[in-house]
Parts: sequence; C-alpha cells; structure tokens
Amino acid sequence: MEPVQDTYRPPLEYVKGVPLIKYFAEALGPLESFQAWPDDVLISTYPKSGTTWVSEILDLIYQGGDLQKCQRAPIFVRVPFLEFKIPRCPTGFELLKDTPAPRLLKTHLPLALLPQTLLDQKVKVVYVARNAKDVAVSYYHFYRMAKVHPNPGTWDSFLEDFMAGEVSYGSWYQHVQEWWELRHTHPVLYLFYEDMKEVSSPASGSCHDTRREAETWWRRAKALPACPPPDQSWIPCAGLSAPSPAPPLLSQH
Repeated sequence: MEPVQDTYRPPLEYVKGVPLIKYFAEALGPLESFQAWPDDVLISTYPKSGTTWVSEILDLIYQGGDLQKCQRAPIFVRVPFLEFKIPRCPTGFELLKDTPAPRLLKTHLPLALLPQTLLDQKVKVVYVARNAKDVAVSYYHFYRMAKVHPNPGTWDSFLEDFMAGEVSYGSWYQHVQEWWELRHTHPVLYLFYEDMKEVSSPASGSCHDTRREAETWWRRAKALPACPPPDQSWIPCAGLSAPSPAPPLLSQH
C-alpha cells in the first residue's frame, strides 16, 4: 500500500514520554488550572474505541431520553474533549467553562497526563476498551484523514508504530491496562466495545448508583432510531479532510 502524500503534518510531541498531537500537547499547560467538579463524569478511551458512541449514550441519559435535546449542539460541545486544541477552534478547556453541571467530559489521555483534580475529586469514569486489531485499523484511517497527525505512511509501517506505542497517545496496551487497574481504587465503569455491540445492557462495573438508570436508558436507546448526523461545518477548522481514495486495508483483522 502506498503511503499518504499530502500537505504538511506536524510531528508528534512527547510529554512525559507520551507522544501526542502537537496542538494537544500544547493544551496540557492550561489544563493544569482545570478544576473538576464532584458530579462530573469522565469518558475515557484509547482513540478509536467507541468514544463518540458512549458520549451519545450518556448524553441521551442526561437528557432523559429526549432525542431533540441531543441535537442541541455537536457532540464536541455537549461532551467537551479535555485536551482538544486546534487552530481556529475553541479548546476543550474553553468549552468546559461554559458547560453547566452536571458535566460530561472526555479524554484519551493516559493516567500520567490526566489532570490530578479528576482523581482527587473521585470523578466517576466510564472507560471503554476495544480490541487492539480493530483499533489499529480504524486509527490508521483516522490518521490519514486528520492532518493534525503525522503522515501515517503505509499500513505496514503504521502497524509497527502502533505496536511500539509510537502513535498519538502512546501504547494501547499500557492505556487499557492502567485504567483497568485504576478501578480498584477509583469509581470506574469499565466497558468493552465488543460487549456493547452484543448485549443490551452495559458491562458490569462500579458506579453502582448510576448503573440501574444507565441500563434502563440503554435499552430505550437501542430501540430508538438513530439521531440524524449533527452539523459538521466545523470540521474544516480541524484540518479533517480525507485523502482520496482511502484504500481498503484488510479482509480480516
């Protein structure tokens, strides 16, 4: 497979040994002043693991199952992305300042880079893990599309980088393991993407006081028609244009 050839893409920057998109690395400084609220709920995933899917489900719960309310704004406004920073776009931190309680927020950060206030406040976490093979394939296509990433090169070279943890957000293996371990000391509902596709209720976990409500709305959400796609006019400001054509990868993965 031929490597992607397109415009300039900034290299990754390393923060505490973790490779990050250049702009996201720049966002970590301002995040040091971020203050979590006790009723915040954090959605945490490694990239390409069902983040938007879970964000929509939780927002539907928060809106009492009202689909119209879920169309009030794009998902990145309804569920601010903590470390998001792209030229000409509001940062995730800026969006959070205008988000009323109770807040949903999301991150892909490993624990080494997570704002300490989220742990100190014992903020409830919904973590989603996905099979690494599917993550790698999806991440490769996302790298091709989102020009804030370095050029991914060929599929073979990208896969080597992925397995070595030399992609944005570092090692998938370390990410899923450290959040799994965190559930022993922190309120973490640890979900598996594959389970979410197969069953009609969330995988078991902590956060017992919200689980019954989540199960009820989960069943209702599965029975509802899909929300129409949100306004995506914001996408060009993030440099999210796909090289054409995007080739198929693997018949099996």
